Amino acid sequence: MCIVASAGPRSARADESETKRACLVAFDRAQQMRASTKLLGARDALIECSSETCPTLVRRDCSQWMGEVLASLPSVVFGAQDASGTDLVAVRVSVDGVVAQERLEGKAIAIDPGPHVIRYELTDGTAVEDRILVREGEKNRALTAKFPEPARKPPGLIPSPTAPAPAKLATHDQASPAGASRPSAANLVVGIVSGVAGLGVLGAALAFDLTATSEAHALACAAHKSCQAAQVDPIQEKYTDADILLGAGAAAVVFAVIVLAVRPFHTKATPSSLRLDFSRAAGTAALELAF
Repeated sequence: MCIVASAGPRSARADESETKRACLVAFDRAQQMRASTKLLGARDALIECSSETCPTLVRRDCSQWMGEVLASLPSVVFGAQDASGTDLVAVRVSVDGVVAQERLEGKAIAIDPGPHVIRYELTDGTAVEDRILVREGEKNRALTAKFPEPARKPPGLIPSPTAPAPAKLATHDQASPAGASRPSAANLVVGIVSGVAGLGVLGAALAFDLTATSEAHALACAAHKSCQAAQVDPIQEKYTDADILLGAGAAAVVFAVIVLAVRPFHTKATPSSLRLDFSRAAGTAALELAF
């Protein structure tokens, strides 16, 4: 019995000491929060240190500071409207990434002074963000988000019931008269001659290019970049001839393909002809086609 009777006072004193320590911690936290304008945190700490269980001096200071903090603590009222100006209710509001309201109720909520990012989100995921600056002591500031009109889908294309069926494309055999699918004798000769000549010219272009390259590598002055114009000009002329012949040969081959592959279906035209003009001075080759 003596042990039980003596344990009671010790337990009460321990609880009282723990309560006093918690009051002092809240007292210090309230001052720090208030100094950094974290007024929401300062308010919560002041509520704790204003409790009747706290020491009288602590409770008196906390009660005085509570009035000052509540006077400086801003408050806002969130709202939202659609494109027609109708008020919306099913809107979730987040302040700096933390949900403040699951739906709009028209009630003021306390907020710390300073810059904030307010996000309004509809049930379908459509969201609008506003960046605001809340001033200390500002009360019941109305904040209204404007949701734009949702984009309309273009109407579907309805086929006409009386639209005629698409005409079938005629094949060459159906559209061309008899014998038109075969090249004439003149076209056949011109095509073959042009193709052979073009291949020969391409071969000559390759020969000129290889010769010029071999001569350029054989120059001893090339390694020291000290070659004279008299040494370089003949090689450069061969490269120019190779370029001209390459263009002319390619044109001749293309002409041959046109004559043999496309020309057969034009039966009432003059015989095809090819004329090539070369100019080393201008560095060009001219191609004239006649049908």
